[in-house]
Formats: sequence, structure tokens, C-alpha cells
Amino acid sequence: MALWRRDEPAPTAPSQPAPSNHAPASAVPKPAAAGSKPKAEKTGAIGALRERQAVSTIGPAVVVKGELSGDEELVIEGAVDGTINLNQSKLTVGQQGKVSAQVTASTVVVLGQVTGSITAAEAVRIRETGKVQADISAPQVAIDDRADFSGAIDMRRPESA
Repeated sequence: MALWRRDEPAPTAPSQPAPSNHAPASAVPKPAAAGSKPKAEKTGAIGALRERQAVSTIGPAVVVKGELSGDEELVIEGAVDGTINLNQSKLTVGQQGKVSAQVTASTVVVLGQVTGSITAAEAVRIRETGKVQADISAPQVAIDDRADFSGAIDMRRPESA
């Protein structure tokens, strides 16, 4: 440790270049090509969903009682009690999510808890951390090992008109 007197400036190491206000050329972002879309920042599952389309999130400290409906993807990390209608969209119940509802969506992914009924036009996926106590109606149903499921499954495809 080098010591110096208060009236003298601290010595600088000659091997270190002086600080610069300019970023090196490799750190300067290149402008986007004409017509290209900017890349979305990915931060976990929610970031990946937001890259595709609009996503609404019900946070872990939020409790909703009543009817939820919409035309965009929904991630639930809080609690919902009532009815959820996302006919053309995907519903994801996160690991902290607790849903007690009649659920209708195009696709339902469960990582948390769902009680009630689930109707999906495309698929229902219960992940390893998911706990479902509901009747499921969907053409595709996937239940991971260690997932908790209790209920009935109806996998009949809708008849073509």
C-alpha cells in the first residue's frame, strides 16, 4: 500500500490508460437494418412470452375475485377466484399462482395450483410443480412426472362442421 502526503496527488499507475468517455468500437451498438424488428429483452418465462405478443401478468401480491376475460396471454402469479375466459389466448398459472375458477383458454400451462374446471381448445400442460384438482377438457393433455392431478379428462376433439 503506497502512502503519500495530503498536499501531493496520488500517484497514477503508468500501465493503466487514462479513463475515456468514449466506449470502445466493439461496445457501440450497431444500428438496426431497415425493416428489421428490435429484439425483445428475454428475462425468464415472462420475457419469452412478451417477445411473441402482449402479455398481462397478475403479480403474487394480487387477488382477483370475479370474471377475467381478454384477448392476450395471461400469466397468473397471484390468486384468482371466479371465471377466466381467454378463448383465443394462452393462460399460464405460475408457480406462485393459485386459481379457483372455471378456466377457458386456447392453451393452459399449470406450474402452480388450479381448482375447478379447465377447457382448452388446443392443449393443457401440467408441469412438474403443478397441482390440479379439476376436470379437464382438451384435445391434448400432458402431465409431467411428479405433477399432482386429481379429476377427469375428456380428450374428444370437436366435430368438424
